[in-house]
Amino acid sequence: MYTKQQILFRFLRENKVLTLVTLLSGFLASLLFILLPVSLGKYFELLFGTGSKRAHFLDWLPTSWMSDVPAFLLFFLGMIVLRTVFHFIQRYGTGLLGERFAQQVREQLFQHQLRVHTAIYDKGGIGKYLLRYSGDLQGLQNYLNTGILQFAVDSLLMAISLGFMAWLSPVILAVVLTFFLLTAIVVFLMNKRLSFVTERRRGTRSELLTFVNERLISAVTLKAFNKEVPEVQKFGKKSAQLYADGNSFQRGYSFIYALVPGLVYFGLAATLFAIYLLKKQGANFDSGSTLSFVLLFVTILPVLRRMYRANSVWEMGNVSFQKLIKVLDLESEQQDLPSFKFKKGKIELRALGFGYTRKKMMFSGLTMTIPPSSITVLMAPNGFGKSTLVKLMMGIYPVSEGKLIVDGQDASQVDLKSLRRSITAVSDGFSLIGETVFEAISYSRKPEKRPAAALMLEALQMGLPPETQVSLDKKIGEQGIRLAAGQRKLLQYARAFLSEKPILLVDEPFADLSAEARINIVRKLTEKKSERTTILLASDWNHSWIQPDHVIELDKPSAQKQFSKLQDDENG
Repeated sequence: MYTKQQILFRFLRENKVLTLVTLLSGFLASLLFILLPVSLGKYFELLFGTGSKRAHFLDWLPTSWMSDVPAFLLFFLGMIVLRTVFHFIQRYGTGLLGERFAQQVREQLFQHQLRVHTAIYDKGGIGKYLLRYSGDLQGLQNYLNTGILQFAVDSLLMAISLGFMAWLSPVILAVVLTFFLLTAIVVFLMNKRLSFVTERRRGTRSELLTFVNERLISAVTLKAFNKEVPEVQKFGKKSAQLYADGNSFQRGYSFIYALVPGLVYFGLAATLFAIYLLKKQGANFDSGSTLSFVLLFVTILPVLRRMYRANSVWEMGNVSFQKLIKVLDLESEQQDLPSFKFKKGKIELRALGFGYTRKKMMFSGLTMTIPPSSITVLMAPNGFGKSTLVKLMMGIYPVSEGKLIVDGQDASQVDLKSLRRSITAVSDGFSLIGETVFEAISYSRKPEKRPAAALMLEALQMGLPPETQVSLDKKIGEQGIRLAAGQRKLLQYARAFLSEKPILLVDEPFADLSAEARINIVRKLTEKKSERTTILLASDWNHSWIQPDHVIELDKPSAQKQFSKLQDDENG
């Protein structure tokens, strides 16, 4: 179970040196930021020969630094240079920490999403998870940069400023703090409302992204059946909802953005009025002290605005954290289980069942034993869930009920990554990844892997018409979109054979393949038959391209009739 504090503290611990340097630089820059307007009192004292409470603030410095106006100006320029240097270090450190934080969360998120059970994506779609990499990561980065690091520096600066105001007059400090507190309460309440609107807006945006993702994938189908108009209308409704949510957000955010400086200046007016009343009552306020307060207040105005708006950053960052943590808490494959140990390749299904929900099972009660070092055909009608069964056997989907036993080991009790080191598959459910044929079938760009890939491609394309053959360097497009269905199938076989894994699952083994390609595939399937457990899942078995050792018919919903070729031969 992840928490916001856990994620933040872990990052800050791992980057404590940079964090401390950034905060220290911010403190020094803030100190100089206050000293610059405050020190102008000394300039007035030197220039006009007067004295003020403000001027005595710098009497602790060496006398030679303030002996005359040129000496003071040299000191003043030195403070400007130092403030610039420290401010640069603080801003760069803050930005760098933000980039590192975004990188760490981004990589952690992607790594976790790859381990999340695929059934979760199949059930809910993947589009809504993509926004985590853009808007939500930016919200988290702002939370660290503006909401924590910049706010910490601004808090130090404000503490120094308030200390100076207290030195001028406790009464002035009380007036200033009162208005600060009232403004903070107003901004906090308004940001709570803005937080609700922000969460609703991001939810609508995620739904829209999911919709677009699904429709673009299905663009060919929409064109073929002339369904563009209704889909555009559906998109228009979702887009209008996003506009309405965006309108609410912009109205609230703009109001807060405009209100904050107004409230701050109202506080300045009230404080000046308090000084006027104190002066009328005989309080000792010289012109230099009054001017120093006004200059100081004007100097810290940008800081006050940032601090008040930090609450908006916190609220929106909290929304981003909630969205991120929901993804990180999705059920995923366990990483601390013992490794699978391959022995022979015997597979057992014990009352196996799967469904996206318990109330709606795709199939249940599958019970069978698939012997090792053999070719077994699992025959089931279309819609039974053969592709799902392939994913179950590979540990891609979690078993809903029953057990999957491989070489005497319960698949749910072993590290699934280690299990898949012994299992490969040929299925349209596992798309081709890479820019070229070579990358797609070898998962590599290393030159030393090209000879084996070339030999495999040559063996599988033997006798095929030249115009249907592909080379290692042919561009395949996204998920093999530039290839014909038969070419994609052939490359799926090449990828599986090159892995040389001892268990091979094939979904619809001869679909989309020409007669010549089938001959080549059969040759590769049978040449190492005794070294591999091969399972072919098919809708029917009316052809004689390959003679399996076993044929198992899967009937809906749970009964299986098992036929053994060897037993049939014995029975005549």
